[in-house]
Amino acid sequence: MKHKDTPVYKDAFELAIKLHKISTKFPAIERFELGSQLRRAGFSVPLNIAEGFGRSNKKESMYFLRIARGSVSEVSVLVDAAERLGYICIEQRDETQSELKNLNVQLNNVLRSLGKTEAPGAIAQSAL
Repeated sequence: MKHKDTPVYKDAFELAIKLHKISTKFPAIERFELGSQLRRAGFSVPLNIAEGFGRSNKKESMYFLRIARGSVSEVSVLVDAAERLGYICIEQRDETQSELKNLNVQLNNVLRSLGKTEAPGAIAQSAL
């Protein structure tokens, strides 16, 4: 299975696009500070999912999926900061936090499934 065919990748990619669009509406001073960090952390999630799926070694696959999960946590902090600073409304924050929670659950499920497999490259066979 290719990473592009998985719900976790699709959701992560769509969220990264959404975060990019949101960050372009930040004040000019923040577009290269908080906005840049939000964009990079947001895209780190689907990029690391793709890299994890591209590895043939289970240990390496899990490593990149854990990095993706860490990036979800990073995005969560940045979204809270953006709301606190008044760059996004509380509804946007809540909606985004809900999407991040869903991504975290999906990543945990993939990692759990992969942890139960024996063969390298088994990520493509795991229940996504």
